[in-house]
Amino acid sequence: MKAIILSIAMIISLGAWAGNNPEMKLFPEQKTTNAYDENFLLPGGFFNINYNLGWGVGSFKDFISKISYRGFSMDARWFVTDKIALGGMLGWNGFYEKYPRRTYEFDGGAVTGVVQATYYNFTMSVSGFYYPMPEALVKPYLGFGIGPVYQTVDVQIGRFYSEEKNWQFYMAPEAGV
Repeated sequence: MKAIILSIAMIISLGAWAGNNPEMKLFPEQKTTNAYDENFLLPGGFFNINYNLGWGVGSFKDFISKISYRGFSMDARWFVTDKIALGGMLGWNGFYEKYPRRTYEFDGGAVTGVVQATYYNFTMSVSGFYYPMPEALVKPYLGFGIGPVYQTVDVQIGRFYSEEKNWQFYMAPEAGV
């Protein structure tokens, strides 16, 4: 009987200790933080690792029409105020398509063979974001990023191989939740 009474007394005292009594807090020196301090990897912001898939549009779709499942990106955002965040992003995407054996004509000649086309890009950017409702459960935002893109394009027809590498500048408006 004494064991039951002792167990009940311990449960009641633990419940009171874990409650909202200010004098009973385990760590009274801790301060309340804003809603945007919830990410343990990047306090004061967000850190994301993303899986990206892509598909070609416009003239790129004529070059490689298959959907790419090879892509990833990492981005981080630090809040300077409750509504404004600054950040950066690193990303990579790869596209590949193999065309059947046939004769391909070009200026002044033709070549017969299997075509393998590959496109890779590595994207880097700095960005800014505006969160109009920072305390909402679902946080809509508007953003804008700018930065360089490193691209490689490889085309192989039979034994002939062509590779082109270049840097380009890009701008990316964003809207999301």
